[in-house]
Amino acid sequence: MMKEESTREKDPEGYIVRKMKKEEERSREEEKKRSEEEKLKSFRETIDMAVLGIRSVAKPKKTNSKPKEKICQRCFNLKYHAKVVPIKVPMDSFREKLSNLGKMKDNIIVFKMVDIFDFHASFIENFRDIIGNNTVFLIVNKMDLLPKDISRERVKDWIRSEAKERGLSRIQGVHLASSKSYSIQSLVKELDNIAEDQEVFILGASNVGKSTLMNQIMKFHDINAKETTTSLVPGTTLNTISFKVPSGPTVYDTPGMHNPHQLTSRLSPKELSIVVPQSRIKPQIWSLNAGNTIYLGGLARIDYIEGPPIYFTLFVSKKLPIHVTRTHNADKIYKKHLGTILFPPLKEEQGKLPGDIQPVTPLVKAATHTFEGNGFRKATVDIVISGLGWVAITGPGKFTIDTWVPPGIQVFERNPLLPFETPNENKRDLKINKHKNIRPNKKKLLEKAKTIDGQNQFKDEDNVHDEIKEEN
Repeated sequence: MMKEESTREKDPEGYIVRKMKKEEERSREEEKKRSEEEKLKSFRETIDMAVLGIRSVAKPKKTNSKPKEKICQRCFNLKYHAKVVPIKVPMDSFREKLSNLGKMKDNIIVFKMVDIFDFHASFIENFRDIIGNNTVFLIVNKMDLLPKDISRERVKDWIRSEAKERGLSRIQGVHLASSKSYSIQSLVKELDNIAEDQEVFILGASNVGKSTLMNQIMKFHDINAKETTTSLVPGTTLNTISFKVPSGPTVYDTPGMHNPHQLTSRLSPKELSIVVPQSRIKPQIWSLNAGNTIYLGGLARIDYIEGPPIYFTLFVSKKLPIHVTRTHNADKIYKKHLGTILFPPLKEEQGKLPGDIQPVTPLVKAATHTFEGNGFRKATVDIVISGLGWVAITGPGKFTIDTWVPPGIQVFERNPLLPFETPNENKRDLKINKHKNIRPNKKKLLEKAKTIDGQNQFKDEDNVHDEIKEEN
């Protein structure tokens, strides 16, 4: 301390300079230390964000450019994902907006698309009122769901007959399609034969596969999404997606018509995964006497009221549970087992649906069917439940059947689509399910289960328990 004071007295100016230099060095060291600490802190934050999967968000730069134009989801998917996605419009709106197509003549061709698994609900009744006298081709999709050994020509004849009964005659051609791309080759060939100055409109109900078909055609012709356009159907406010086929016509994909009478319109995605078949259906045959009931999940009920023993051949999804019981027990079974044995519906899934969708419970009697059978060689009639599938009835004599479905769901009768999917000399390998009409008597069953010395004669006591517990 004394030495520092002595130095300050001898050279006061030098002392002040040295003092300032020390202060500056100390400030620089502190600044350097502070900078290193900030860098370390920033580095740790970056590591933490990376571990948590959080991306840093840059602040938007201020620009004088105009805000980007908003586009619909359909156009967004087309522009950025090169895919056409389906949209749907209500039935009345569909008819109103597309009715002007009937006034356009000479250069209009209509490809009407239907679903073979749900033919009548996806057909669009009074179609000529919409499209007038313009040329019509029928595209029947999802053929890959039907059995392999069917006659495609017989299916085409059936389609023409059913279309005529529903007011659509003068069909230029019928094309059978499926989810496999090779199945559209005949349709692509048809497009190649259409003149360049003509326009093709693809019309159909929602979920028949129109947008998938458009994507397949675009892929076949190597058409890029940038080559597509969005425009309005002439004379309407209905938005469409269109593209030009090389050396061929311009193709327009229109929104699908929404049918509220289809069962599929009232189910959640999880329930639809059970109801809508994703692979080839395998017919399920039941040989039943009068007084029996078939439950298709908890979504439909078929009562055999009166008649001789006949076959009920079910064409439904493999995942849909089938339950057969006696008709006088049917109400009790429904009340007790809905959502467990009888599913869908699934309670937790139905609760997620929008409030404007009608519920699928309770079931109500929609139709009583009375027929005169053609014998066991071929089916007499199909009973169709819109969105669920159909049941082919085979057998001799007169019989009466009741069909129960959720309120508002359509039930159809039609000529059999697959009349020969029943046991005969050519179908010996088909399995026939049977249901016992006699309920096991608990007292007699217990007596039968015991020997003279009181020991159970069955190796597995659960077998006895199951038979006693059986309600059917």
